[in-house]
Amino acid sequence: MPTTTNDVTGHAGQLVTTDGTAVFHAGDSQQKKFVVIVDAYSTGFYYLLLFRERGYHIIHVRSNLDDEALGYFKGAQAKVEAFMGQAKATEDEKEEFKGTSLAFTRSPSCQRLDIESTDQTASTEELTTDYAEQIVRIVQGADGKLTAVLAGTETGVELAATIGEALKPTIGFENVIANSPAKSATWRDKFQMQKALADAELPHIKSCVTKQWDDVLAFAQAQWQARHIDVVIKPLSSAGSDNVYFCKNETQLKDAFDTIMGASNVLNEKNEAVIIQQCITGIEYMVNTMSLSGKTVFTDIHEIHKRRVQGPDGKETIIYDWERILRSDAPDGSDDARKYATIEGYVPNALKALGIDNGPGHTEVILQPQDDGNYAPVMVESANRPGGSVEPTKILEPTYGQWGSQVHATVAAVDEPHAFLERLSLLDPKTRLSPTPKVGRGNLYAIYLIQGSEETITARQPFRKKLKEFCEELVSQRQQDGSESICRFAGDHLYLKPEGEQAIPRTVDLVNCPGIVYFECGSYDIFQQVLVAFRAREAAFYQGLAVELERSDAVSLRALIASGVETSTLGSPIYGPHGRSSSSDISVESRKSSSAVLPCCRSE
Repeated sequence: MPTTTNDVTGHAGQLVTTDGTAVFHAGDSQQKKFVVIVDAYSTGFYYLLLFRERGYHIIHVRSNLDDEALGYFKGAQAKVEAFMGQAKATEDEKEEFKGTSLAFTRSPSCQRLDIESTDQTASTEELTTDYAEQIVRIVQGADGKLTAVLAGTETGVELAATIGEALKPTIGFENVIANSPAKSATWRDKFQMQKALADAELPHIKSCVTKQWDDVLAFAQAQWQARHIDVVIKPLSSAGSDNVYFCKNETQLKDAFDTIMGASNVLNEKNEAVIIQQCITGIEYMVNTMSLSGKTVFTDIHEIHKRRVQGPDGKETIIYDWERILRSDAPDGSDDARKYATIEGYVPNALKALGIDNGPGHTEVILQPQDDGNYAPVMVESANRPGGSVEPTKILEPTYGQWGSQVHATVAAVDEPHAFLERLSLLDPKTRLSPTPKVGRGNLYAIYLIQGSEETITARQPFRKKLKEFCEELVSQRQQDGSESICRFAGDHLYLKPEGEQAIPRTVDLVNCPGIVYFECGSYDIFQQVLVAFRAREAAFYQGLAVELERSDAVSLRALIASGVETSTLGSPIYGPHGRSSSSDISVESRKSSSAVLPCCRSE
């Protein structure tokens, strides 16, 4: 049977475990607040910092104890261990939080709870029970209070739900904030997501999940014959744009199917099946929310622009190009106001259909422009976790409103749920529940780095320094062109490892994207000029990482615009100007319009 290990070091007023028993030093009179975080990786790492600020004792649970199997999150696990004092924080990690209130220091109130199983036949239920028993022992032994069980990232959503459910029968744990695991499969399984939407009579994407090539081909042929559009094939459960392929014919489809089946996805899970879907064209939005008792607020909505590219294997996939933060204070009747209203009317119902009544929701939605100027929404996927690739402190903070970032809103709701709900109840029901962003100097845009050539060897700190110089040079050149409009480099969010030289591979999906750079611009037109200049010089930047950029070599932005340089030479854009779809075709089916046949199928 599984055994337990606790990595804890005691100090005055801190939890100490001996022989599996949790106690506090004498003199602790106040009830200690506890929170459980499962896989505090990616944006979930900020939970550790924010809960620590509020005086919480944090129990960190890993869903996978095999360090080598962490793969994509291996560096993130090292950062968590540095936070807990189990490893030394690197200078780069310290620099990341310099100048913020969230200093990167060891937390004396954070511990790692591992369930190590030598019994390979131990079931998930047995492991969950052991986790729950240990958590109860720790919290009750400290005369503490457990407030929530949260997933930090994609890999932790199901385990967080099952642990939360296992804890609730314990006296004193009935009000722990968590979601029922009854629908937790819908947060990872993309087919179950779409089926849940269909059952709720909400717009959804026609889908088929299968292990069989014949089923894949039959589904695709039906779509090609009916609509003459691509089909999308991808792993049933993954993240980013891992092995997402657009296929126009049988040859492309078979290559993609063979690539996905049996391989491991970016989360180091074996692909046991594929999901094939009709291709929905439109504007994509990354919607981050916080829900409590079924009531939802929106913290940030990102308008995502992607490009299709041909990978080294010849298959067509997608990469992220750029994005902007959608403002909720757009004037009534404006295009952005219509987009915001459409998302607000659809996403809370989609979250309810998926059983996400509590905690963060990270939802991807496509809006298809309609002839009347409105938009038709459909969910691509959603999960009970914070959105990834979001820097909630230094860069995005000026764009958030009264709720703060998604992780800020989640921590506030967990710590003071009654106050959080009271704030919701005081809002005018005729106005949006969403916050109005703080008025900053301009609008925030992000450019995803695209490495389109052969691999480049670099280290993160020198790369970051030169990237900043490169971006500030673009802004400086724009000012030299005589414009007084707002335009500044706002920062970066890099995916490179903190230490040592590493290869930057050719960018074929979000997983191997080197990172993101942010610009604050006074208008969309100004940003487009920055984007054109950035893409025009990006390849040379990667090729000459060791060469300082000389001002005399700067290319005039106006000259670039006048010459008609494309914003990217790596592939064709999926979306046109201002996010308009380059195709007016859409096929979003609802159960109401097809009551005889559920437009989803599953084949074993």
